[in-house]
Amino acid sequence: MGAIPQGFPHFAWPVVQWSEVDNLLGVALACFLLSYVESISVARTFSLKHSYPISSDQELLALGISNFAAGVGQGYPLAGGMSQSAVNEKGGAQTPMALVVASAGIGVVLLFLTGLMHNLPEPVLAAVVLIAVGGLIRPRELQHLYRVSRMEFRVAMVAAVGVLAFGILKGVLLAAIFSILLLLKRASFPRIAVLGRLPGTDGFADSSRYPESEAIPRVLVLRVEAGLFYFNAENVKNAVLERMRRPGGIELVVSALSTSANIDLAGVRMLRHLDEQVTQAGASLALAEVHGDVRDLLHAEGLETRIPGIAQRMRIAALIEQRKRGCSPLLKMLRDS
Repeated sequence: MGAIPQGFPHFAWPVVQWSEVDNLLGVALACFLLSYVESISVARTFSLKHSYPISSDQELLALGISNFAAGVGQGYPLAGGMSQSAVNEKGGAQTPMALVVASAGIGVVLLFLTGLMHNLPEPVLAAVVLIAVGGLIRPRELQHLYRVSRMEFRVAMVAAVGVLAFGILKGVLLAAIFSILLLLKRASFPRIAVLGRLPGTDGFADSSRYPESEAIPRVLVLRVEAGLFYFNAENVKNAVLERMRRPGGIELVVSALSTSANIDLAGVRMLRHLDEQVTQAGASLALAEVHGDVRDLLHAEGLETRIPGIAQRMRIAALIEQRKRGCSPLLKMLRDS
C-alpha cells in the first residue's frame, strides 16, 4: 500500500478561481451523475435483498451533505459504493450503527495505525472486495430481465460492456445516455390503440387485446397511450390519419384521451390541425374522456366550440350516441341550459 498520511484532514474552504469553474463544471456533473446512479443502485439492491424501503430523496440529501463535507475536508467525491456496502454486509451489519463503528475504526487507524498498512499487499484488498461482491453477481437476474423487459436488458448490457470497455465513469454515462434515447424514442412514437365496443356493454377496449370487441361501422375509436407533446404530436397526427384510410369509409373519429393526462401547446395545436384534416376528409373529430387540466388548455386555445367532447368529460359511447342522433354535445348542453 505504501505510505498513508497520518491524522485527520484539515478542514478549510476550498479556494477556486472563477477561471477554473469552466474546467471543473463538467467533471463535477459527471461525478454527481455517477455517484447518484451508483448510490441509488446499491441502495435498491440491498433494499430488495433485505426487504426494507428506501427514499431516493434521502439518498440524494445524504450524498449532498457528504460531498459538501468532503469538499471542505479536501476529500474525494463520495458515493454509496457497491464494494464497501458489500463488505459491510458480509461483516454482519444490520443497522446504520455499523457505519458509525466503521468510521470510528477508520479514525483510529488514521491516527495511530497507518504505519502497519505500509507493507499490506494490494491483492489482499482486491480479494476482500471480490469475495464480498461475488454474491451480488446473478446471471439469472439478467435472464429474467431478458424475458420480462428487452429494453431494460439492452440498457444493462450497454452498461456492462461500456464499463468493461471504457471504465466506470464513461460506461455509466453511456448507459444513462442510451436509456434516455430509448425513452425518447418510445415517447416520440406512442402506441395508439384501436378500440372496439365490448358486447352487451357501453365500455370500449383495445381490439388487439380483446378480440371479442366489436368495431362500430363508419366510426374509428382510438386511444393515444401517452401524453401529447411537441416531440410526438406530429407522429400521433400522422398515425391517426393513416388509420382513417381503412376500407369502408370513416364518418367519425373519436380520440380517447383517458391516458393522455398531460399535453402541451404543440399537442393542442396538433389537435386543431387534426380536426381540420379530418373535416377535409369528410369526417368529424370528437374527444372523449378528456382530463380537466387538458380541457382547460383546449378551452383556452378556443377548441371547445370546434371539437365535441371538450365542454364536458364524456364517455366514448355517449359521444357516438349523440353523433347518431345528429346532435353535438355542445348543442345539447346549450339546449339543456
